Amino acid sequence: MTAKQEILAELDRVNMRATVPRVKLLEIMRHDAGLAEKKGPGAGARHFTVDYLFKRMMDLKVDVGLATVYRVAQQFTEVGILKEARFDNDRVVYELNDGRQHDHIVCLNCGAVDEFFDPTLAARQNAMAEQLGYMLAGHQMALYGYCSMCRPKPMNSAQKGKPAGREKR
Repeated sequence: MTAKQEILAELDRVNMRATVPRVKLLEIMRHDAGLAEKKGPGAGARHFTVDYLFKRMMDLKVDVGLATVYRVAQQFTEVGILKEARFDNDRVVYELNDGRQHDHIVCLNCGAVDEFFDPTLAARQNAMAEQLGYMLAGHQMALYGYCSMCRPKPMNSAQKGKPAGREKR
């Protein structure tokens, strides 16, 4: 089955018509997520903002408005094709829902988002929900820090004695 046939089958499975914006959006997300898989951790292309998706649609000369991209992303979230995550008050990212449980770590400087899975942590989350009398239906956890490209570099011994932010003239 070709990638396009898989997309058409997925849309059919969730009773959605195969419109150009829906098909193209899934093609972009699958393509870019596939590139991220090949690049490995830190690639950051598995999480998509609507602005990013809209720009990619424009790059591919797909005649679509920003409102349509928002609407399609929301429709895909409602039927389970995408998962939505909010890492701060105004930043929403979408990712393909592959059914795998995972958590996120977000760079406070550049906004890169990476995924991780820790079976011990997952077991603890489930145990805590059960201990509190909850039947866990889902979860979202994000850690915040600085990625390897953004984190402050360690100071060398000559810099340690100097006051921060002051230069000799």
